[in-house]
Amino acid sequence: MKIFVGGLADETSKETLDAYFSQFGFCDSYVMRDSQTGRSRGFGFVNFKDQSVMEMVLSRGHEIDGRKLNVDYHGGKGARKQGKAGAAANVGELATQLAAALGGNIPGAGGAGGGGGGARGHPADSMKIFVGGLADETTKETLDAYFSQFGFCDSYVMRDGATGRSRGFGFVNFKDASTMEAVLGHVHEVDGRQLNVDHHGGRGAKKQGPR
Repeated sequence: MKIFVGGLADETSKETLDAYFSQFGFCDSYVMRDSQTGRSRGFGFVNFKDQSVMEMVLSRGHEIDGRKLNVDYHGGKGARKQGKAGAAANVGELATQLAAALGGNIPGAGGAGGGGGGARGHPADSMKIFVGGLADETTKETLDAYFSQFGFCDSYVMRDGATGRSRGFGFVNFKDASTMEAVLGHVHEVDGRQLNVDHHGGRGAKKQGPR
C-alpha cells in the first residue's frame, strides 16, 4: 500500500510528508535524494497500513510547501513519468563506489560478461532481467530508483575490472514474477537512453553480454 508523490518542493522532507499525510491515517514516507548533494529529487513515496486510507488520499488534491503534488499508485503513470526524470540525476561518488563494489563482488558476476552464464542455474535467475544500452553514468542506484517504481528490485551494473567503467549492461532481480513481466512489457528510458530489456539469458542478453 504505497503511493508515489511527485512535484515536491526542495525543502519538503520526510518529516513534512509524515506530518501532512498522518492526518489521514498511519503512514511512513521517504523522499528520494541525490546521494552526493543531499538535495531532493522532487519525488518520494508514502506507505499506508490501511487500503481505505490510501484510496482516500489518492482521491484528493494535495499541496505541501506551496507545491501541488502529483500523487499516484506506486508504479502508476505519474510515478513512471517523474521517476525517469529523478533517476537521471547524478547520484555521485557514493553510488559509483557501491555499484563498483557490487558489480565486482556478486556471485557469478565474472561470467555475466559472457551473457550471465556464470550465474545461470541459480533459482533467483528465474526473476532476473537483462538491461542493456546503459549510459556511462547509469549506476546501480539509478536503476534501483527507476525500477523500484514497479516493485521490489535489486540491480547491478557490470563494470570493467580494470577501469571501473560501465560495460553498458547489467541485471535487475525481482521478487515477483508479475512485476518482472510488467517491466518487460514496457519501454524504458534512463539517463536519456532507451534500454534493451530481456529475460536473463534471452536474445538481447546474449547479443550484448559478450561486449
